[in-house]
Amino acid sequence: MHEQALHQDNFYLKVEPGNCIAAWTAIDSADEDNGGLLVVPKTSDYDIVCPELSDAKESFTTHYVKPPKEKKPVPIVMEKGDVLFFNGNLIHGSYRNKTKDRFRRSFICHYANSSATHIASHYRPLFRADGTPVDMKTNPDGGPCGVEYDSPYVH
Repeated sequence: MHEQALHQDNFYLKVEPGNCIAAWTAIDSADEDNGGLLVVPKTSDYDIVCPELSDAKESFTTHYVKPPKEKKPVPIVMEKGDVLFFNGNLIHGSYRNKTKDRFRRSFICHYANSSATHIASHYRPLFRADGTPVDMKTNPDGGPCGVEYDSPYVH
């Protein structure tokens, strides 16, 4: 299976003002071999970067954010049930699953701050924790989390 190239979530969600937060929950244990999460530490305060084209042989999405020269991606090893919270500017992605007998399933949620007034239309409808709808203006230049390559791995 293919990896997801390094990216920033708020490039797609376009939460304004402020940012979004991701909650990445490991359904299966995740490591470098089975497609675990990869983050570039201390990039959560970076501005949103215009992505480059990713390598279609390595990533199932077309966008790639090149880390700053002084920053290196590091693996995040997670056990089943672990949750990693991070903001929408953090540069992150995932490794390719190199195993033949292990899944790397995850459950990912994104949260917008209550003071936000705009979000990409792809992420609507929105609801508060009590289930009531949120009427937020759409941000026209947001989109789904990466445009996927045509691939036999993505269904």
